[in-house]
Amino acid sequence: MLSKPAIKIAMDIIQNGVRQKNKTVAAKYLSSKFGIGKYNQAQKCYLYNSGDVDTLKIILSAEGIDYANILSFSGSRNDVAIDHVDEKHSREAVFASPVCIKVLTEGCEINNIKLTPFGLGHIQINIPDVNLIDADHLILVENLETFKRLNDVILPSMPEKTLYLWRGGPTQKNGAKLSIANTEKLAKKWKTQFQLKTGYFGDYDLKGISIGVEAKSDFLLLPDISEVQSKKIKGNTTLYNKQIEEFTLKRNQIVKYKSLEEHVCFIENMEVGFTQERMSAHHIPHSWITLK
Repeated sequence: MLSKPAIKIAMDIIQNGVRQKNKTVAAKYLSSKFGIGKYNQAQKCYLYNSGDVDTLKIILSAEGIDYANILSFSGSRNDVAIDHVDEKHSREAVFASPVCIKVLTEGCEINNIKLTPFGLGHIQINIPDVNLIDADHLILVENLETFKRLNDVILPSMPEKTLYLWRGGPTQKNGAKLSIANTEKLAKKWKTQFQLKTGYFGDYDLKGISIGVEAKSDFLLLPDISEVQSKKIKGNTTLYNKQIEEFTLKRNQIVKYKSLEEHVCFIENMEVGFTQERMSAHHIPHSWITLK
């Protein structure tokens, strides 16, 4: 099976009448494997003739490649498969920009397809494939474990048409992940594009509250302080100490929303932070806090 660079050289020679190619791994392979091209030491390149053209046509035909048509590797695997037997040469990954979405109730639609609650499951979809969202609210969920177990989280009475979007991204084969910044940017884009109200559900600490505000959220989902106090839930002092210095610089931007002031003061007085998982594990109810 020819490599993508070798195919490009072959198509260039056949379709564009190119008769000279620089010394590359692919050009060297075509020469050593099939005797295509003669290396010119003085010019440090391979030279091709009409006989090479005929040989390349035979080779491409044997590989199921229609050399008479323009062969593009820039489309999807289906696009490449039209003229090529090996669709894996496509430059476009099947899930190049994946996001994880779920619903807890019926009512939302993506691309006119109704979404169904999956319990611990969710749907994964490529961002460019989302053409239409029919929902009222979109909530960005910080941690995967909480996102997975949203049914176990005690949430306020949520509107039916609410989508939940994981703030992270699935790991790709090369180890890359959809960056958190891109997911936050996506939420802002969808907010405008599909006229959604957006919320943030993160850790109950100074950084989590800051992220929600900086994400331009309309509301945050925060634990009920009275429940945290009555159950005497212990927080993480180390987490608080890591965040307080940075938070102090932006505190005024956060507490300008009077609805958040009580929560910020509670965390500051306790000098601790609480992860989403800890709040969920202790079955702490959450409230819908509108930023105002």
